[in-house]
Amino acid sequence: LRINSLNTLPYDIEVLAILRAIIARESSGNYRAVNPHSGALGLAQIMPANLKSWSREALGREVSRSEFLNSPTLQIQIIAFRLNKYWQSALASSNGNEAIAVRKVASLWYSGKANLFNSYTPQFYRGYRYPSIAEYTLKVLQRYLQEKQSIVAANYGNSVGEQ
Repeated sequence: LRINSLNTLPYDIEVLAILRAIIARESSGNYRAVNPHSGALGLAQIMPANLKSWSREALGREVSRSEFLNSPTLQIQIIAFRLNKYWQSALASSNGNEAIAVRKVASLWYSGKANLFNSYTPQFYRGYRYPSIAEYTLKVLQRYLQEKQSIVAANYGNSVGEQ
């Protein structure tokens, strides 16, 4: 899977950078990944309970687990659609602070709650320890900044900021 091909999606650079950052964090680009503890699926580790409603909203139809795990293209469409919704909401509630907005999106993705982005409470799922929400969102932010810079450089070269 070439993450660089995501640049053709009809979303803001920020959404594409978040998408790439979350995929890197969740699956390292393995579209067939399944979390052994939660059953989370694919590139961005979507929880199985969300798959039907998220696919229906993004694609206009429900996608089965098997179809999802066998199609990185479908995964990207569903993930990007959801992240764009999260981004628009987070940006509006962050007073223009891009870093906070990114962390809110990552927190929504990871915990379902935007305002927990600074929570250092250890996370557990079925007895297995996972990073705190703050740790997760800071890692996503760090990767987001790299991905955004990469997207801008690939699409605009050195002309960004020049007049």
